[in-house]
Amino acid sequence: MADAQRSFERRVDELVLSASPSELAALQEIDAHARASGTSFYDAYLASAGASRAPAAGSPPGGPRRARRAARGGRSPRASEAAAP
Repeated sequence: MADAQRSFERRVDELVLSASPSELAALQEIDAHARASGTSFYDAYLASAGASRAPAAGSPPGGPRRARRAARGGRSPRASEAAAP
């Protein structure tokens, strides 16, 4: 697991532990969606956070998109598709 991914997951865990009741309700919706779609909670949170607001303080430079790219080893999805035979 990449350091950027580990750091992101720690920040999300801290957010969950310190969330207000209304924030917990929103996080539960994200969790339910993640389970229904078969993705991880962290991926679902990243997708919802990236679409709805700017990156949180302390997030990696470049925001959620760069964090996802770092988790994939620095390659964009299109680059990996182009490299495939």
